[in-house]
Formats: sequence, C-alpha cells, structure tokens
Amino acid sequence: MQASFDAAMAQKQALEDDATATQRKMDSANALLSALAGEEGRWTQQSKEFDDTIQKLTGLHAHLRSAALANNTSALAACQPVAALDLQGQ
Repeated sequence: MQASFDAAMAQKQALEDDATATQRKMDSANALLSALAGEEGRWTQQSKEFDDTIQKLTGLHAHLRSAALANNTSALAACQPVAALDLQGQ
C-alpha cells in the first residue's frame, strides 16, 4: 500500500513540475507576443518610410539617366557642325 502511495505521489509531483514548466513557457511566450505587438506600429511605419525612399531613389535614377542622355545628345549635336565643316573644306 505504501509503495502504491509513493508511486502516486511521485507521479503527482512529476505532473506538477511539468505544469509549472509549461506555465513558465506560456508566460514567456505571452511576454514575447506582447513585445512584438508593440513593435508592429514601428515596423509598419518603417516599412512605409522604406517604400518612400525606394520611390525617391527610383525617380532620381530615372532623372539622372535622362540628364545623362540629354548631356550626351547635346555633346553629339555640338560635334556635328565641326564634322560638316571638315567635309566642306575638302
């Protein structure tokens, strides 16, 4: 009878230890979820700022390419009259 009681008490203690460990894990998980929920607003704002920056950089890149093309075109146009003069001189 004592052996049965001791086995039941050992099983009870093991279950209590397991329940305590599980409760600690749940508390840690809830704390983590609460901390992450607080970060959601900051992450959302930062994501919008990144999108704005990407849009600005993309627009700047297109503008710079257009300016470079215009610059190269005007340089070529400036060289053409000189070439025409060379042909006339021959």
